Amino acid sequence: MSESGWSMKFWGVRGSFPCPGAATVRYGGHTPCVSLEGPGPSLILDAGSGLHGCGRALLEREEGAGTVDVVLTHTHWDHIIGLPYFEPLYQEGWTVRVHGPRPETRPLREVIDALWDPSVFPAFPVADLQVKELGDDEFALAGWRIRSYGMHHPGRTLGYRLERPGVRPVAYLTDNELERPEEPADSQWRVGLVDFLHGVGTLVHDTMFTDAELETRHGWGHSSPDAAVRLAAEAGCRELFLFHHDVAKDDVAMDAVVRSTRLFAAGVAPELSVDPTIEGTTLGLEDS
Repeated sequence: MSESGWSMKFWGVRGSFPCPGAATVRYGGHTPCVSLEGPGPSLILDAGSGLHGCGRALLEREEGAGTVDVVLTHTHWDHIIGLPYFEPLYQEGWTVRVHGPRPETRPLREVIDALWDPSVFPAFPVADLQVKELGDDEFALAGWRIRSYGMHHPGRTLGYRLERPGVRPVAYLTDNELERPEEPADSQWRVGLVDFLHGVGTLVHDTMFTDAELETRHGWGHSSPDAAVRLAAEAGCRELFLFHHDVAKDDVAMDAVVRSTRLFAAGVAPELSVDPTIEGTTLGLEDS
C-alpha cells in the first residue's frame, strides 16, 4: 500500500562541533541530526546538537508518551552530543531506542551510558532507554526498511539507505571519505557503494572539505562536494544534498561552495540536482 506525506527534516547539518552565530545563521550551526517524519512514528538519524530542537518538536507533536528510534552512524562527539539534551528521555512513560554500530573499544551501551556520568552531566533519563548494536544486515524500524554500508571514516561508521512504500529511496552517508590515494577508483568498496546506492533518488552525503583542502586531510574520513557529485552521477541519483558542513566555512563561504559544486555538476552530471542542506528546512520524499 502506498503512503504519503513523508519528509526529511534537517535539525543539524554542521560537522565537528556546534557553531551557531551570526556568521552561520543561514546554513545553521548545529551538528548532525535528521528526522524522517510522516503519518507514522518518526525516525531520527544521528544525535548531534540539533537533536535538542528535534526532541522539543516531538513532544509538542505527540499526545502522551511514545516510542522513538534514534539511529546513529557512529559515536563521535558531534553525532551524539545532543542525547543528554533530548527531552523525551526525561518524560515518564517514553521509550527511546538508540541503534548504532559497536564502537571499537567498548560496547555501544557503555558509550551511551557514559554521557550521564554525574561528573559531567548531573541528570539521568527517566524514560526507558534501550540501546541496540547494529551489524551490516538489513533491518526494519518505524516502518522503514534500512540497509547499512560501512563508511571510510576513523572508527566503525555506517551509512544508511532507507525505503518504504510510496516514498522514494533516500541514502544518508555522512562522515565518509570517497577518494583515498591508496585506493583505486574501481576498488571493491567503491563498486559495492555504487551498487548500494542503485535506485536511490535522494543522496545526502558528507561534503566537508574541498578537493584542495583534502590534499592535507587524507585519512580524516571526509569528502569533497565534487567527489560526492561523481558518486551521485555514477550511482544514477537524481538529487544530491551537501551535508556535514565545515565549521570554518561561514555563510558566505558556503555560498561559494554551492556555486562551485553546481557549476561542476553541470559539466559532469547535468541532470543531477545539487543543493545544500540547511538547518530547519524540510525535504519532501513523495515518490514521483
